[in-house]
Amino acid sequence: MHCSPLIKRAAGDKYHPESFKQRWEILKKLGEGGFSKVTIGKRKSEEDSVYSGFGPSNASRDEVASEVAIKCISKEDMRNGSESEELVAREIQTFVTVGNGYPYVAQLYEVCEDEKFVYLIMELLSGGELFDQIVQRGHFSERDASAIASCMISSVAHCHSKHVVHRDLKPENFVFESRAHDAKLKLIDFGLAAIMASPASTFRTICGSPSYVAPEILYQKPYTYKVDVWSLGVIIYILLAGYAPFEAKDEKELFRRIKHDPVRMEGKEWDAVSSDAKHFVASLLEKDPRKRPSCEECLEHPWIEKGQHILEEQYHLEHTVKNLKQFNARRNWHAAVAGVTAMNRMARLAHLHHHVLRAVSETDQSEASPLEDKTNNEDEKGRDKSTSPQDGKVEDPVKEGLETSKETLTSSLKTKNEPADNKNSNAKHMPSEKEPFCSCAIS
Repeated sequence: MHCSPLIKRAAGDKYHPESFKQRWEILKKLGEGGFSKVTIGKRKSEEDSVYSGFGPSNASRDEVASEVAIKCISKEDMRNGSESEELVAREIQTFVTVGNGYPYVAQLYEVCEDEKFVYLIMELLSGGELFDQIVQRGHFSERDASAIASCMISSVAHCHSKHVVHRDLKPENFVFESRAHDAKLKLIDFGLAAIMASPASTFRTICGSPSYVAPEILYQKPYTYKVDVWSLGVIIYILLAGYAPFEAKDEKELFRRIKHDPVRMEGKEWDAVSSDAKHFVASLLEKDPRKRPSCEECLEHPWIEKGQHILEEQYHLEHTVKNLKQFNARRNWHAAVAGVTAMNRMARLAHLHHHVLRAVSETDQSEASPLEDKTNNEDEKGRDKSTSPQDGKVEDPVKEGLETSKETLTSSLKTKNEPADNKNSNAKHMPSEKEPFCSCAIS
């Protein structure tokens, strides 16, 4: 048996000592990326069913699908440095922490391994990505937007309650469980997530997706879980308008606009949107994270809390859906050209880090963050980061983040496993419209 102690500790009771080939049969490959591939699979033995082997303790046999998504992570890439074993373990630990039967987060059922791969046996989500389904369904009202926003915020609030910051929220990471009209919308891909020691924990690692990254990350200042709230604000803005709040021809200009430009809600798209919705989105896109609401506070806003009761069955947001079709087409095209989902996690961390530093170097160096000296200067370890680096060396947030995650993960796993409280030019094959979207990103 080829056992990785770190992976085993991270998975806890989700880890199965039998090898993958003893337990699972691969039915179909969905996609292949830089360091992993994703397949559809099922248990080899009908008698030893999926339900009996794993899954939520209160789930019935019918509630656990017979087919699962299997993410196969290359151990060779972990050995040669293309991927970090610590980050794989942290992703597993995060899924164990935030999943555990919670209905709006994709479930990790089991972890196996052999001499070549670590296998994550996960919930198979077949309903497609958020924006894809809105465009395909056609009719879309503000009431629909409120319901979707409530679901997304609830899933992120749950993560925060479990001391997990997602750090890469974007439309692609919200997927419907099926194509049924009442299908649940679930949060996926915890590859860049971080674990908070406390709600006041701050981080320095530059990560995320450019259009959805919070301004405090671009200022390279310590940031908190409030970066997730900003990203939700961007997604909900797009839900209501059909385009992003900040757009530009290149990332340098995009980052400048995110940091400095006001959020505008003008034009025929916004004329059809209620004042409650506008107020809500503006509060999430508050540039000062101290003034930005928490997810729990977001759920108490009238547009979310009472939206389904006070909003009339409003007319179809025609202009929004038209814009969203164009936005979605551009988004899918850029993802295909850039091969974004084929990047491994270390490359994803380095990608934004590189572009942020380049944008900063091309900007007036005298520019100061409006949050200067107002944030807690601690990193993931709680160290004071207010002093300048010695010898004039510039810190590498990516390297720091990896080193920090290794120490934090290793120490946390020693006391872990307590019961919980209550897409791509580099891809060799990508799913067609009729194929299911799996609950894990190809990275």
